[in-house]
Amino acid sequence: MHSIRLDVSDKIFDNVMFFLNQLPKSDLKIKVATSKQDTQKAKSLVEFFQSSPLVDQISVERSSETYSDRVRF
Repeated sequence: MHSIRLDVSDKIFDNVMFFLNQLPKSDLKIKVATSKQDTQKAKSLVEFFQSSPLVDQISVERSSETYSDRVRF
């Protein structure tokens, strides 16, 4: 078995994946790796929300009285 690494642009990624998925599964293994840029974006977004000034300002509370009229046994 041989290994090939392809760097594919977003414009043709779906077409390449369609083609590869048409080949016999017993003869092909597909591993899709996320790019470092995608990983950094996700990490940055998490860090953004964790460091947001609203983290300690928002609280979600649920009161049992709110649902008591809707619940029937």
